[in-house]
Amino acid sequence: MPAGTEGDFPEIAYPPTRGIRAKTTVRIILQGLFVLMVFGPFCAVALQLLDPGVEAGRSWIELLLPTGRRGQLLMQSAGLATGVAISTTALGLLAALALWRCRQGRLSRLKWLALVMAPIPPYIHALAWMTALRFLSGGAVGAGPRAVHGWLLAWWVETMAFLPIAAGLCLLGLEAVRPALIESARVIRSDLKTLGLIVLPLAAPGILGAFVAVLLFSLTDYSVPSIFAVDVYTLEIFAEYSATGNAGEAFLLAAPVSVLAIGAVLVSQLTVSEAASAASPRVLTPMAPLSLPDWFKLIEKGGLFVLGLQILVPLVTLAAQLERPARIFETVQLAAGDIFFSFYVAAMAAVVCLAPALGAARGLLSARGRNRLWWFTAVLPLAVPAPLIGIGLIVIWNRPGLAAFYDSALMPVLAALTRFLPWAALVVLAQMRRVDQSLIEAARVHGKGTVMSWLRVDLPLVAPGIVAAAGIVFALTLGELGATLLVTPPGRSTLTIRIYNYLHYGGSADVAALCLVILGAGLGAALLVWAAMSGWSWLARRA
Repeated sequence: MPAGTEGDFPEIAYPPTRGIRAKTTVRIILQGLFVLMVFGPFCAVALQLLDPGVEAGRSWIELLLPTGRRGQLLMQSAGLATGVAISTTALGLLAALALWRCRQGRLSRLKWLALVMAPIPPYIHALAWMTALRFLSGGAVGAGPRAVHGWLLAWWVETMAFLPIAAGLCLLGLEAVRPALIESARVIRSDLKTLGLIVLPLAAPGILGAFVAVLLFSLTDYSVPSIFAVDVYTLEIFAEYSATGNAGEAFLLAAPVSVLAIGAVLVSQLTVSEAASAASPRVLTPMAPLSLPDWFKLIEKGGLFVLGLQILVPLVTLAAQLERPARIFETVQLAAGDIFFSFYVAAMAAVVCLAPALGAARGLLSARGRNRLWWFTAVLPLAVPAPLIGIGLIVIWNRPGLAAFYDSALMPVLAALTRFLPWAALVVLAQMRRVDQSLIEAARVHGKGTVMSWLRVDLPLVAPGIVAAAGIVFALTLGELGATLLVTPPGRSTLTIRIYNYLHYGGSADVAALCLVILGAGLGAALLVWAAMSGWSWLARRA
């Protein structure tokens, strides 16, 4: 170029390539950390099958193909999980419809509070309903050994425990339906037919996502069935490993139930992913509530009544068992070490989960042809039974030179991260879907750099989802039992383990007081999540 021609052309502002590359590198690192955390324990157990130093007990075929008692356990577990998923989704949909039709006034802003019991551990519901049934049958509240047991009670308690999750996912699916489509259908169809032909089909991703989520929770949980003296397949994995210590056999033993759960995960690729993608950065359009027949409203109120029972029974029955304040203080004081350890583990998990959850959520948001693969990667860990996660962590960390880590709080924290990181990523993703991407693009063009635009624009917009993810992981970690029971260091115990051991001997004032501690913490985390999301929605409507 001839001399002096540099000033003949306008200066071109090129994008900050170095900043974008750094941001991409950080995202890849966080996504790799996510994959390592959620798949590491599973892969560690699987690799035990290739270790010649591990003695083989029974043959692979004998373990992979459940026959006899194990076959019966698998069928019973699948039947229980399916029954719980059907009843919970049906009741949750009815309650969600009643809440969804409340579109005006204060009730419309408070309807999400009906779901604050979602993070409460299932065993608290078990204690509450055991106490309530004992009281209704004429026994003294909280007195005597546990006298209630059986499949029917296990089904009912799991239905109550997972009902808020189903109601919340169904409500998300209903909220994702565009009001303009509903109003167009109401011109030529009755409101009842509009509900059946337009609303429910469009809300199907959320409804089916609720069914799959509850199915996974029930299929991989053994706390409630064991309390009611019901044997399920997941408990068999825990019992076999405790007896033999053979991680390879535990992996093969878990394969049948994992296959069933993975089938549900494959369905979730078509349901949960669409439900999360349905959320859009739009302002809610006013819509008159659907006018439905009285008989249908009565059915809706029935679902809402059961949801109310799910909230009231634990609160009332636990409060009824409490004794004088001095006894409560003494109980909490004796369990202070377990309470502090539980809160410490939950807080650590809630903080550590945020970075990998952000990376995974960004991968789910930006993936194109790899979208299905990313969804499978993110959701597959939900199909791994909790005992298998604990066994995998033991295989990784129970080695010479790693005793300082193996005997520390790191183990239950890793167990919680492995189990609940996918949920944190999905929550952050749902918030990212609600963000107007034009704001982020404008910040990149007019900002002072990639890092500053991320701190000033991206992060504040995603902040409600980050707070929600942290709150959910905190509450779920407080109630985690299946993996924590295996990896808690010697001499330490979580509040969940203490309560679970006491529950096998019936409820008491001490157990009720400890349950209320977890209940209060879970409700506090849920209220924080509700406040964050409600505040963001309020600001979005006024932006």
